[in-house]
Amino acid sequence: MNTIDITQRKIIVAGAWKVWGAIIDNFSCDFNNILVGNSTGNYKWHQAYKIGELDKTSDISEWSIGIIASVWEWVEKALEDFGSKNIPTVLLSTAYREELLNKYTNMPILKAPNLALPIVELIAIFENFHSFIWLDIQIQESHQSWKKDPSWTARKLIKIINSKGWKFNLDYIWYEPNEWISILGDLITYRWNVSKSLWIPDESLDGHAYHHYDVRWSTFNSAYMEFINDVEAWSEKYKDHDITWFDIWFKRWTQVNFSVPFSFHHNVDGRDIYADGLREILPWFLEQEAWIHEVTDYLIDSNND
Repeated sequence: MNTIDITQRKIIVAGAWKVWGAIIDNFSCDFNNILVGNSTGNYKWHQAYKIGELDKTSDISEWSIGIIASVWEWVEKALEDFGSKNIPTVLLSTAYREELLNKYTNMPILKAPNLALPIVELIAIFENFHSFIWLDIQIQESHQSWKKDPSWTARKLIKIINSKGWKFNLDYIWYEPNEWISILGDLITYRWNVSKSLWIPDESLDGHAYHHYDVRWSTFNSAYMEFINDVEAWSEKYKDHDITWFDIWFKRWTQVNFSVPFSFHHNVDGRDIYADGLREILPWFLEQEAWIHEVTDYLIDSNND
């Protein structure tokens, strides 16, 4: 496992999100061949191709790696590009129709809407837990002000919680620009200068992902203890890591009525965590067969080694 030297590959990026500033800066020191494309064919970092016209670009082969960070119709065009040449493709975008992927069984595809691997591990804890019927949880999250939708991480956790017994309401209540967005009191989404609310440093306001959770259980039982122990073990695993732009905090509360049994948060400053996650997972991904893979598949394989 992980025997492939990814620096010998050509990276082809379809899309132009801000996160690619960090990713391409991170990769460009080791990769001599990075093609970056968007709908106009113009981009500020490296040689660009126009999405939908990759066949006009020379020297594209199975030694390439496709990365898609586009939205909606450009995802489909980029998949057509990479599918026509059987290029292993990492799909960062969430803006596409799920059934679209079934057209591309000729190449490995990695669904990677979140490349912050510690956070993906947390999501797996929620996915593996058997029931949230006694759960009450409030989630607060903040991202840069120009992000228009609630956090993918928050939405993913809420979907898992609802599928296992809790009824977290996702009806949107939108407020004016530069204000906060609330979803029926359960999820509070901040899209303004919230440095005083969630202690976000000013230098991170243009790029951050802060999440804070208050969790309580209506019945104190073994299921509650199992869940709290899993989350605490996760926090212990990463609390002393050397990822300076990633912070985890966990606290058990001791109130007799267990109204707020425990709280935890995970905070990301900047976008380097996504570049590092991509670097870590690519050697594993390039060894996979043509199929649709998930980041959690990588974590399972890593834990089994």
